[in-house]
Amino acid sequence: MKKILQALICTSIILFFGCAEDLVIEVEPRYGFTFAPATHLTENDEISIEILRLGKEERLRFHKCGPDCNTAVEVSSVGVESVKGSNIVTFHANENGKYYFWLNNTKAKEQKSAVKVKRVKNTLKGAFLEFESGSEIFIIRGKA
Repeated sequence: MKKILQALICTSIILFFGCAEDLVIEVEPRYGFTFAPATHLTENDEISIEILRLGKEERLRFHKCGPDCNTAVEVSSVGVESVKGSNIVTFHANENGKYYFWLNNTKAKEQKSAVKVKRVKNTLKGAFLEFESGSEIFIIRGKA
């Protein structure tokens, strides 16, 4: 009976708020520069990001991992010029696989160009990320 009640409560939460497991964002634990959905994306999956605050010298970059994620190919990127008129951008997975994001300070050189994630908060509606530069974004699966 307890399991049935838990299933009903979970189903009610999913119906009213969306599933918390739809999109969980994980920050790479060693350095804290890259962040990614906890699960692989499938072809045509979409990730929408609301840009709450973005430095004028920063670009949000979206990459598809190669084998074991030792290499990657950039799929797309956006900067302040990309969000004029709307602060929501959508990234598309062009094939099945592991994808990740990172915030790039275009004025800095080499490894200093990656902006560290200061805080991530996964919620039922998506994930909020704050960066050491002061930039902030909110990520959801699908179109916003």
